[in-house]
Order: sequence, then C-alpha cells, then structure tokens
Amino acid sequence: MRAPSLSFTFTSNTMLTMLTMLTMLTMLTTAVRHHRDSTTGYNSSPMTQPPKLEKITPSQQATLANLFELYAYDFSSTMPIEVGPDGRFGQDTSAWLQDPNREAYFIRVDGKLAGFALLRRGSHLDADPDVMDVGEFFVLRYLRRRGLGKLAARAVFALRPGRWEVRVRVQNENALAFWSDVVNEVAAGHQRSEQLHKADVLWQVFYFDNAAQP
Repeated sequence: MRAPSLSFTFTSNTMLTMLTMLTMLTMLTTAVRHHRDSTTGYNSSPMTQPPKLEKITPSQQATLANLFELYAYDFSSTMPIEVGPDGRFGQDTSAWLQDPNREAYFIRVDGKLAGFALLRRGSHLDADPDVMDVGEFFVLRYLRRRGLGKLAARAVFALRPGRWEVRVRVQNENALAFWSDVVNEVAAGHQRSEQLHKADVLWQVFYFDNAAQP
C-alpha cells in the first residue's frame, strides 16, 4: 500500500502562509500611506471635484514664486537652469501679476493647490495682439497622469474664447505629447501646428480658435 502523499498538505500550507504575508503587507502599506497623508497633506485618492482656477492676487505672489521653484526644477531636466547662491532658481514672477496684458491663475483640486496657469495676451512669436498665449503651465507631479492637467487646460481655454497659441519645446517630449492631445481635443481637429526656431530653441507651436468651434 502506497504511503499517502504530503504534497497537497505542503502546497496548502505554503499558499496559506503566502496569503497571510500578502495580507500583512497590504495592511502595512495602507498604514504607511495613511501616515504619510496625515503628516504631509499628500492625497493619493482620486480627486472628487474637477480642478478650479483661482485668479492670483498680488498678495499671493510669494505662493506663486514657491510653486515656480518646483516648475523650474522640472524644466531643468530639459534645459540648463542654474540655481543662485541661495540654492533657489529665483525666477521673477512679479510681471505676471503687474502687467495688464498677463493673467495668472492657481489650479486647485478639492480646494488644495495643484499648480498654476500663466497667460499672456499677444503672440510671443509675432506680437499679434489678438492671440492668447499660454506662457507657463504647471501641475504638481503627484497629480499628473490622472486627467487633471487636461481638465485644467480646457478650463483655461474656456476663459477666453478666441485665437490661442501654445508653444512647446520639441525636446520636452512629455509636454509635447500632453499639449498635442489637449489641443486636438479642444480644437476638434481644427488646429494647425508648425516648428519654429527662435532664440536657438526649436518650438512646436499649436494654433487654434476655440471661438470658432460649434
């Protein structure tokens, strides 16, 4: 008579041990995430409200300057931007709040800061005064790839129906893919684009008129 096989008992015990370990790992990961969220304000859960635009006032210039440090850091991966002796990029953002032809907005999600949009009336390429130009656009890293940026960009374009110009450095592949998708959605295929050299930079420029869309 053949001795009973122990393989089933061994396999069952192994699976039970693995399931127990996975459960404990999941509980630990959840606890760490909750602790991080409570101490840093980071929220990895899906946004519950669409992003909103808030006009930036002169009294909020310091907040804009702080966010611009993060924006400049991101940009430094595709172009050389040096920090100053104080360790900051120190980009001057005052003109965005003082020039009557410029507009500055915070992007907020569920009431929290999520980025900014800086707009300029007048083409940056040929000085056409009837064109709105997207000067700078920034969304915090942990909120990217969730559709938030596209929703915020669409809200920006809805502010000023008319002719728009969006400039993207060709070497910035992520930004180029993002704006190509956004403009195609907003303009419903009725846009044009071209590559231009200006100040030793190769730009991909998108043109469209959202006032002309049905």
